Amino acid sequence: MKRKDAVALGLKVYAADAPCKRCRGNLRHVATGACVPCRAEYQARYKRDPVKKAHRNTLNAEKTRKSREEKHAALRAENPEGLTRAEAIGLGLSIYTPLSPCKSGHYKRYTNGACVVCCAAYQKRYGRENRGKIQKQQTAWRSAHAAALREKRRTEYQINDAKREESQRRNKTWKKQNRGRATAIENKRRAAKIERTPPWADHEANARVYVNCPPGMTVDHIIPLQGRRGGKRIVSGLHVHTNLQYLTPGRNSSKGNHYTREDAEAAEAWQINWLRERGLA
Repeated sequence: MKRKDAVALGLKVYAADAPCKRCRGNLRHVATGACVPCRAEYQARYKRDPVKKAHRNTLNAEKTRKSREEKHAALRAENPEGLTRAEAIGLGLSIYTPLSPCKSGHYKRYTNGACVVCCAAYQKRYGRENRGKIQKQQTAWRSAHAAALREKRRTEYQINDAKREESQRRNKTWKKQNRGRATAIENKRRAAKIERTPPWADHEANARVYVNCPPGMTVDHIIPLQGRRGGKRIVSGLHVHTNLQYLTPGRNSSKGNHYTREDAEAAEAWQINWLRERGLA
């Protein structure tokens, strides 16, 4: 078959009338007219040669770099404020404006290449479609890390003045907007204090604890009047002077109504010290 006939038929390989002078085969490429076996042998030998392979890789890299630079130059002319991903990483940015938009036409990306708007839309859609699953996972995780989370909040509340002030402002605003609810909570606490004041309690000693409270400190019940431990209400302290201690406002608020092993040891030490001062222990 003639090469022009193979081109007319749209073939990629054809059987030539004259054989190859080197391998005596007649199978040829239509595009170049080269012998198929000889070309395959040459390519295999070329790929095995490390010098030629390195040269080929260098040429390909240079060709890719020039093509990328030309593309970036054209895009930068249309979007002067855009950055490449490498430039954004070099500047230490987490979100940047790219040279070209995503498939949806958004010009806002993370440095990992993901579109900010598309990711937010996907997360919103996933959260809406899997609300129950996500809530179960979050509840299980919080239960498994309850102690660590409580300690983290307590530490942040103590050392972060801005966060403490924001929390106090938020609580004050909530009480103003929910006066009925706030009053019910305060009345419940007042009733709990009355119920947990035994007949043998030393009221004068209780009063002295409050009167002698140092400036900048608050009076706290070591064993909470309505205490919780591990998420369950299992402890209930008494409103007696041996169950009172001085804490900073931040430490008192972060402690809340939780009762830990450290609190139990502090209460025991307080009571032993009180008994020793009076020669009862």
